[in-house]
Amino acid sequence: MTLSRNNSGFQVSVTTADGEIVRDIDGAYANIVQMIEPDYQYVGFAAARNVKMHVTNATLDIDAEAAQTVDAPRFVATPATLRVEMSSPTKTAQNEYTVQARANYSGVFSVIQDDQQIAVNKAVAAGDLLAVKTTISGDSSDFVVSYTGTESGMTGTSSKSFTVTRHTVADPAAIYVSPEGSSTAQGTASDPLTLKEALQLVAPGGTIHLLDGEYASVSLSQSVSGSEGALKSLVADGDDVVFTSRVSMDANYWHFKGMEVAQARLRIKGSHNIFEDMKVHDSPDTGFQISSGDSGRALWASDNQVINVESYNNMDSSRINADGFAAKMRVGDGNTFINCISHHNIDDGWDLFNKVEDGEDGVVTIKDSVSYSNGRTLDDDNNGNTIGNGFKLGGEGLPVAHVLENNVSYNNNMDGVTDNFNSGSLKIQHVLSVDNARFNFLIRKSPYDDSAASERTFEHNVSARVNRSSSYNDVVYAHHTSDNWLMEDGQSLSDSGEGLDQALAAEIQAAVAHDDGTAEGQRQAALALKALNDARNNSYHSK
Repeated sequence: MTLSRNNSGFQVSVTTADGEIVRDIDGAYANIVQMIEPDYQYVGFAAARNVKMHVTNATLDIDAEAAQTVDAPRFVATPATLRVEMSSPTKTAQNEYTVQARANYSGVFSVIQDDQQIAVNKAVAAGDLLAVKTTISGDSSDFVVSYTGTESGMTGTSSKSFTVTRHTVADPAAIYVSPEGSSTAQGTASDPLTLKEALQLVAPGGTIHLLDGEYASVSLSQSVSGSEGALKSLVADGDDVVFTSRVSMDANYWHFKGMEVAQARLRIKGSHNIFEDMKVHDSPDTGFQISSGDSGRALWASDNQVINVESYNNMDSSRINADGFAAKMRVGDGNTFINCISHHNIDDGWDLFNKVEDGEDGVVTIKDSVSYSNGRTLDDDNNGNTIGNGFKLGGEGLPVAHVLENNVSYNNNMDGVTDNFNSGSLKIQHVLSVDNARFNFLIRKSPYDDSAASERTFEHNVSARVNRSSSYNDVVYAHHTSDNWLMEDGQSLSDSGEGLDQALAAEIQAAVAHDDGTAEGQRQAALALKALNDARNNSYHSK
């Protein structure tokens, strides 16, 4: 095989028993090897993910004649198309009604209700909600919401017309639903509505009570959003509320609590939501994922809180992609996971992968959480140690200052905590990483631009091995380090080279002793390590 560069591009030729095959490489301009460092060119070999290759008899020939390279056309990013979304429903069970809308560019909104102007040129920043309070006295009311962009280069307009109709339920602030509910019911416990109807009718600040049963797929569009200070709630009213098909959350300002999502995915595109006391499991892909569409950074999913949620036993058909939790590929700032557990997922516990074409994701915070036994499911093992990280903190060299605080990573099939080539100022504190297959900590100096890592912090972390050895020493590159114990040549050593405190080592061994190889034993060990790390963290902060 021969790769040739000429003035305009590249060719590859392969010699076979039947002769030589020559192909131009489409889209590979000759100067792509000079874009990052104009004075140097790099040639090498690479294999796809999870593929091993052997290269022999490699040579490099350079023509003596100076190249007359044809430059590639410069890439110019295409601005996101103008998107204006209604954030209020087309049904109401109250006289009071709030017109809500948002756009991915800053602009001004005007609102007409029943041919009367009720708002004129109200300035709204990109991604923020327009909120215009009004009343609906009759059976229906007609609205026209107009938008004009005010940002430089984006002065487009949009106009949306819709009708809001009045409906009657017993109490718009407390609506009961069931899988057998009726769309014409009163929404009481004895006369429950359908969930689809309740999503339209629940009042801002109100609660939808889910009665026991199995619910089908549900999608919360942006139009059923709550509002700041008046979150709408979707709460399990019993112990057996299960969604058995995909749950999609595109709306803002909701509070989900107490339900289970089984054999299905939970996808979040909205912002300012709370997800609490939930279980997600046996999904055909990642169990709980926060991601966004391509309509611009202003509409990326932001400021979601995930509290006391467990995600486990998720596996995709390729057996390489399904994570427990993911906040990746167009994620805004302020998404936070608190006291969550991820285990027995075929890929990572947490995946914060960032695609270079999207630009930098927002900062994600993970605290008081546990990631254990990932890289396998409850029933399936993965061969080798090529996937299954506890906490994967980025991707493709983009700098994002994600935060890990007071977490545990145990018995994962690859690395306990990995930067995954995130070149940003990561903040990793009070993390206990034990018996992960390869590295307990892998926080490298970026092979890309390292300037964004100037405030990278790595403090009060412990790496230990009890039942699982590794030939790899921990790797940590950070500018602010203190009070850490890392694995080196089979020992957990402090920053000054001292061995791990004997009392702490004994407590870690006692916690891991719960692991008898069963799923329950692994869980007991992980929770014991969490209790130990919580106590250590509390002791530190009480000093």
